[in-house]
Amino acid sequence: MKHWGVAQRALAYIYQNLEQRKDEHVEIQISYIEIYQEQAYDLLNPVHDKNGISYFPRIAVRESGGGQSFLQNLSCIPAPTEKIGQQLFARAVSNRQVAETSANLISSRSHGIFTLYLTTQKLNSETRTLSKLHIVDLAGSERVSK
Repeated sequence: MKHWGVAQRALAYIYQNLEQRKDEHVEIQISYIEIYQEQAYDLLNPVHDKNGISYFPRIAVRESGGGQSFLQNLSCIPAPTEKIGQQLFARAVSNRQVAETSANLISSRSHGIFTLYLTTQKLNSETRTLSKLHIVDLAGSERVSK
């Protein structure tokens, strides 16, 4: 935990606080989008082609009736425990595009959007509260001096 970043610390904090809510039913789902060379990919849903090689499905922005937009091909994985949430985050981060540069041996070449979807419902109530937390990791600039 000493070397965790913002996303891992936020996950731990959220799960610890949700454990104290004994009067609510809580569901958590996680997604992770990579934007690389102007294309979006779902890093938590590897697909295998005929040769057994993994690739990550492209995500497309689509519009539905009434002007609503949605992300087609984005998977939201249930994460009922902090351990599962941390594992999903680590798996997605390890799938990001990286390459060596003169300034950094392992430089992220993509933007990452980690999203936590939280649904809560008080016991004996029909009302559900839906929340989303987006944590964005932008690709670094190799021209630090500018």
